[in-house]
Amino acid sequence: MESLLRQLSFLVAKLSEPDAGRSVRDICSLTEDDVATISSWNNMAGIDVVDSCVHDLIAKHARQQPDRPAVKAWDGSLSFVELEHLSDKLAYHLANNLGVGPEVIIALCFEKSMWTVVAILSMLKAGSAFVLLDSGLPDTRLEALCR
Repeated sequence: MESLLRQLSFLVAKLSEPDAGRSVRDICSLTEDDVATISSWNNMAGIDVVDSCVHDLIAKHARQQPDRPAVKAWDGSLSFVELEHLSDKLAYHLANNLGVGPEVIIALCFEKSMWTVVAILSMLKAGSAFVLLDSGLPDTRLEALCR
C-alpha cells in the first residue's frame, strides 16, 4: 500500500509540473525507490550460476533419482523418469512430425496441470521457444497475443 501511495504521489507531482498536455500515459510511473527495489530483486550476488539447460538438469535428476517425484499437480504426479519419458516422446513427435525446432515459437494454452510441465520440457528439448497463455483470457485477446 505504501508503494502505491508513493507512486500516486509521484504521478500527481509529475502531472502538476508546468508541461502542458502531459497525461499519465506519458509518464514513467516508476519512482527511484521502485527502480531500486526491482534492481535488488535481480541482484545475482551470492547466487551460483549453473551453466546447463533446464532439460539437461532434469535428465540428470532422472538418471540419479528416477523414482523421486518431479511433478505434483491437481491432475496427477510424475516421477523424474516418467517426466523424462513423456517429454522425450512429445519432443520427438514435435520435432520429427510437426517441424518444431529452433526459431519456432509455440503458444501453450491450457489449464495448468502436470501436462503443462511435460509440454514445456518437450518444447525445450525440441529446441523451440514457447509462450504460456492463460486459457481464461477472451478469445480475441488470445488471438492478438498469438499474432
